Amino acid sequence: MVQEIINTVTPDKTSAINIGEIPSDEKRKKVGNYIILKTIGEGSFAKVRLGIHIVTEMKVAVKVINKREVFKRNYLRANLRREAAMMQRMSHSNIVQLHEVMETENSYYIVLDLVQGTEFVKYLTKKKQLDEIETRKYIRQIVSAVDHMHRANVIHRDIKLQNFMLDQNNDIIIIDFGLSNSLDEKGFLTTQCGSPA
Repeated sequence: MVQEIINTVTPDKTSAINIGEIPSDEKRKKVGNYIILKTIGEGSFAKVRLGIHIVTEMKVAVKVINKREVFKRNYLRANLRREAAMMQRMSHSNIVQLHEVMETENSYYIVLDLVQGTEFVKYLTKKKQLDEIETRKYIRQIVSAVDHMHRANVIHRDIKLQNFMLDQNNDIIIIDFGLSNSLDEKGFLTTQCGSPA
């Protein structure tokens, strides 16, 4: 099922770590070409863990989905396949990049860019107010990314502040394509969806 998604991007060394620098007491697991380390985020049905590509030593985010959860809820299986397929269609500087999807006996692994920055909502809360230049920059990046999605026939369906990250350059990165879908031939979607903000 998920194995049909092929690795199209090999992580580069832009955010590399020397594997020898990993503390020996760090809980680790090898999956494919990645060492999977600590949990860095959690959702309803998945954990996001830090990963390191063994060859390039680049840090990545690895979304780990327990197969038992997927099989308990049939819609999750379809969502997982669709999420990977939607992400594979896109390559944009303001959209998190999919690197690979892997499957083991107990889990699915979605390997993504590691966005090393801050959550946009936390940034806004701390800053309280953006000036016009900064606001224009973020609006331009969001509109450009959404336009790219729509040109690739991808609808995110969960655009909200919590799904925007700021990278180390303070650029917007749109994340979490778990509810994404593509338009049918008529150009309509009828499912009500979204997650609480």
